Amino acid sequence: MTRVQTACYALIASAIVLTALLLVQSSQTLVQPAHAEMVVHKDFTTMLSTRYRADTDIVYVLDSKQARLLAYVLDPNKKTIELLGDMDVAKAFEVWAQNTGQGAGGVKRVPR
Repeated sequence: MTRVQTACYALIASAIVLTALLLVQSSQTLVQPAHAEMVVHKDFTTMLSTRYRADTDIVYVLDSKQARLLAYVLDPNKKTIELLGDMDVAKAFEVWAQNTGQGAGGVKRVPR
C-alpha cells in the first residue's frame, strides 16, 4: 500500500468518525424535552415554569375555574414579564372533539 492510499483511508475513516459525532451532537440539540422547573398548585390555579432559553423562562398559568391558559415570558436581564399567549382551554377541547369526532380521553361521542 502506498502513502497516498494510506492517506486516503485515513481521511475516509476520519470523515466517518466526524460524521458520526456530528449526528450524535445534532440529535441531542434538536430534541430538547421540556422540563418543569417548578409546579405550584393552589385551589383552581396551577403554575408551571419552564426554561425557554439560557436566560429566559416561561410561566404557564392554568385557571381551572375559568378554563384559561396563560403563558408569560420572564426575562430577568431586562426585568420584564410579557404575556406570550392566552387560550380558552374549554373551547380548544370543543374544537378538537368536533374535528376528531371524539370526546375527552379518546372516547367516541354518541350521536344525539
